[in-house]
Amino acid sequence: MSLHIVDLPPELLFQILRHLPGPDIGRVCQTCRKLREIGSVDSLWQIKCRIEYKYAVEGGLENSSYYKIYSKVLHKYGKSVGLWRRDRKVYGGLVWIRYDKEGIVGSELLAPLSPNVKESMRRFDLFNISLTSEDEVKVTCTAEVNGHPCSVKVKPKKGTCKYTCLDTSNHLYGDKKIDLKNDSSLIEVLNIWLDNERGSDGDNDMYHFTYYGRGMDFLKNIHTYKLKPLLIQPPVQDKDVPLQPGLFKGTYSAHGIEIMNAEYSQNFNTLTLTKITGDPNVPATKVSVKVDLLRPMVLTANQQESIDNLDGVDTAHIEPGTKLEPQPFVFPRNCSERSGFNPPKTCLFRYHAQGQIAGHGFRSPTWSPGHFVVFDEDTFGMIWLQLESFSLYSRVMEKYDFSKLAQEHELTR
Repeated sequence: MSLHIVDLPPELLFQILRHLPGPDIGRVCQTCRKLREIGSVDSLWQIKCRIEYKYAVEGGLENSSYYKIYSKVLHKYGKSVGLWRRDRKVYGGLVWIRYDKEGIVGSELLAPLSPNVKESMRRFDLFNISLTSEDEVKVTCTAEVNGHPCSVKVKPKKGTCKYTCLDTSNHLYGDKKIDLKNDSSLIEVLNIWLDNERGSDGDNDMYHFTYYGRGMDFLKNIHTYKLKPLLIQPPVQDKDVPLQPGLFKGTYSAHGIEIMNAEYSQNFNTLTLTKITGDPNVPATKVSVKVDLLRPMVLTANQQESIDNLDGVDTAHIEPGTKLEPQPFVFPRNCSERSGFNPPKTCLFRYHAQGQIAGHGFRSPTWSPGHFVVFDEDTFGMIWLQLESFSLYSRVMEKYDFSKLAQEHELTR
């Protein structure tokens, strides 16, 4: 006597269905009423939401069901959740898409205003994806109080996401509603942007051209965000490293504060800082700093008194694997620094490094020598010897979910 699958107990059928991908559950449940009834149990879809998309609502859903959330929101937009880098020439950008109650919210993440590198990231909401009372998906641009339609398109196979505002006639800037279709209004928006973004740099005329260029690019790309998933290296567990990888904010002279992705090479011989946001000299996606972890150094206070001393210092070879103790740190004379940094008297590590410099438009890029100095797990600096300047970097302390698409594309490389 043969046994048909529908003769199995409902509890066992439930366990079988929970191990199927969500789309396959729908197909299987079309075969008979018993499977359809089991497939309609909302706790099954709660499991699928959690396993496939890491979607969970504390306290449960109030206005919808997990099946509706899965089939109408997550199936189409779930792979958009995570950190994305903005695919924008020169300046780049960072976008965080996350779950919010019974929907999805996309936000742009901006570095703090210059020169306050240790302050928190700034967040501006871009769009919201939710279900209406009629169970229709609503994609809303949140640049205006009441919201208006926008488009979010996720292409998992290409690893891209694109957000486009479909109505720019009623955007809110500061406390003003402005029609971006009106050319005269663009000047007003530019002035508002400059007032908001320059911070204390607004008092310095030498930085006006830099911010004006960023503002013009902001206007040019205000309606559309093309995104690519950003993969952050996980914490290093089994190696002694000077600091954990991750996102950092760094001071870049007149260019303000830029966002970096710090990650180790496969053999842990090099630490690389790649630009998530950039500038006309060294744009986004380019490497800003390369640290040679095979060339640590220990300096006396006298060796650090000036840039000339540092540039000509002859450091003794230190065997790889040698345990390094905290050493003196002296901020060198004739070295410019804009963050208001109060240097400590010691640092944890110091390494030879190279920083990338270039002319406007990334012309004639070259590598310039420097010293990479680690002060603590979340703070380090770069002394640019030829530029006679100092960049301070501070870890992005906010916690962001990483992109599932980024992880999938990393596995298929």
